[in-house]
Amino acid sequence: MNRHLVLFLGPCVAALMAFFIVPVWQTFVMSVHADTMAPNPAYVGLANYIAVASDRNFVRLMTTSVLYTAGNVIFVWLIGLGIALLLNRNFVGRGLVRAAFIVPWATPYVAASLIFSLMFNYDVGILNYLLGLLSYGQLRIDYLTSCPNALISLTGISVWKLLPLGIVMMLTGLQSIPETQYEAARVDGATGLQRFWFVTLPGLRSTTITLTLLMMIWCFGRSFTAIYLLTGGGPAGCSETLVLKSYLQMFQLFKPATAATLGVGVLLISLVFAIAYIMVLAVGSRKNG
Repeated sequence: MNRHLVLFLGPCVAALMAFFIVPVWQTFVMSVHADTMAPNPAYVGLANYIAVASDRNFVRLMTTSVLYTAGNVIFVWLIGLGIALLLNRNFVGRGLVRAAFIVPWATPYVAASLIFSLMFNYDVGILNYLLGLLSYGQLRIDYLTSCPNALISLTGISVWKLLPLGIVMMLTGLQSIPETQYEAARVDGATGLQRFWFVTLPGLRSTTITLTLLMMIWCFGRSFTAIYLLTGGGPAGCSETLVLKSYLQMFQLFKPATAATLGVGVLLISLVFAIAYIMVLAVGSRKNG
């Protein structure tokens, strides 16, 4: 039995060690050594963490990362709930419409970023073309090279990409609410808004918490691809997040220790969200049990 267990779990554990645990450990080791590309750098302890935390740009990086994450969480929840309420109704072609909303999730991030770069183009983008038609050529928006438009545009791309997750989770939550609760509310004379407020929202509480924590983990720890491809953190650092800053420190400024320190910081913050997510799941399983 033990041998079969080892054979079953062995490849998974080996892959986890090779591609996650070992790199994370090496990143931590790198973060407590001198910030140089030379071999055998000197041990400096927590000096790099103190330097990063005291940097005048650190607050800006944290603020940008938090705003990007909060924008994703809020709008994916709001728009996802609204669309889920519509898709929860019976109408012709509902299955086809539901399938169509999965397209953003299936679209590769790089491809989506390139498509949006064309749409956001100041001179020939479709968005400014439509604005020009509506305003008789008087209105154009600089989506990617002005602040705060760049961060807003990038958040919009991420919301579009992650929206299917919010829709699916909210739709699942809606379908788990017993119809008897709505019937009881109708008997008591509750209006549609009252049924939404006192039945739907409480019934979606666990789904909301789970979605929020998942979005925090993903958006805070993976705020890179679209930002790097479309703005590179600009203009003037307006859209630069901790994850992107870590990459730039390593591969443009060749400061491995600073990059590793930022990476460890992102990991620790994401770990807090992950622990909260696991605790929520544990509490939910106890209640269901």
